[in-house]
Amino acid sequence: MHTIFAHIRDGFDGDVIICCFTEEDETVYKDLFWTEALTLIGKHDKVSEFKKHVDEKEEEYWNAVFSCIQQLEKGDRTTPEMPAPYSGFVDEALGISHNYNFWVDVFDLHQMEKCHYFGINNFYCLMSIGTVYSRTVNCSDLHVSPLILLSFLRVLQDSWKRQPFIKFFKVICELHRRGYELIRICPSISPNGCSWRCVTTVKKLTSEKCGAVYCGEYWDELAINTSNGRFFEIDEQHKLMGEWNSAKMSIPEMADKFIHCYPRLAKAGLGSDPSYVKWFSKAAKQASFGHIIYAFADMEDCFSKGHLFCTSKESGFLFPPAGEAKGFGKY
Repeated sequence: MHTIFAHIRDGFDGDVIICCFTEEDETVYKDLFWTEALTLIGKHDKVSEFKKHVDEKEEEYWNAVFSCIQQLEKGDRTTPEMPAPYSGFVDEALGISHNYNFWVDVFDLHQMEKCHYFGINNFYCLMSIGTVYSRTVNCSDLHVSPLILLSFLRVLQDSWKRQPFIKFFKVICELHRRGYELIRICPSISPNGCSWRCVTTVKKLTSEKCGAVYCGEYWDELAINTSNGRFFEIDEQHKLMGEWNSAKMSIPEMADKFIHCYPRLAKAGLGSDPSYVKWFSKAAKQASFGHIIYAFADMEDCFSKGHLFCTSKESGFLFPPAGEAKGFGKY
């Protein structure tokens, strides 16, 4: 996929057909396709700059954008305006400063609209489309069709809701990079299916049967709970307090806060475990595509299947390296 987009950047203007022989191949190539598509924006520094601009948008901005969905769902044929304190129309507000011209030249935007943006699971690619819509309004005063805008905002909102999960995985990767390689995650889905719950702990408290299963007897300073990728403050009795303001924090800042908020867990997590780090980097990559791993859910358990599960994906995910605790955990 990297080679294909390199040829496109070098001027290849023919059609590209990618043949997949299994559904799993199709999923893999689709994920990689949109990741590589960002290289059409420019070199690594330009792509990073664009992502930074997107990431710096505050939660209040996104809430304002997505509040316009309700008006569009009522069948209103006018373009919604952004609520205060923002101004202008919602399609105008979707712009992010970057060189999008080459990106647009390569892709057929009208075909994407006909398919309701199906399969675009990369948040930054969607914001490239949003930038096109914004620039179109600014240059021609022609607004996006309300039906197209509604379809786009729905897909964009679904993708935005996955960002806390992606950020969570990036924080653990950052901790691993700093030498806290013994820190592990034990994820599951709540019985009602509405929440992704995750115990962040250390290797010695994960099962020797599956290194993604928590085997501690009780919650203590070596195990913290997160919900839907969001970290929480804890008091001296280890009770959950307020949620971190993660939307306004960078990954290094969140890693710093993790070490400060959970000092015993961080200290116990110092150590080398390269095999787990390698496995986790693959899990983090799946998360970036919207496939969040878990070990248990209602009517699903990793032990009976012999593998972990992924949201938005039928195929399983390999067990991590074994932990050190006896037993099968408590879920």
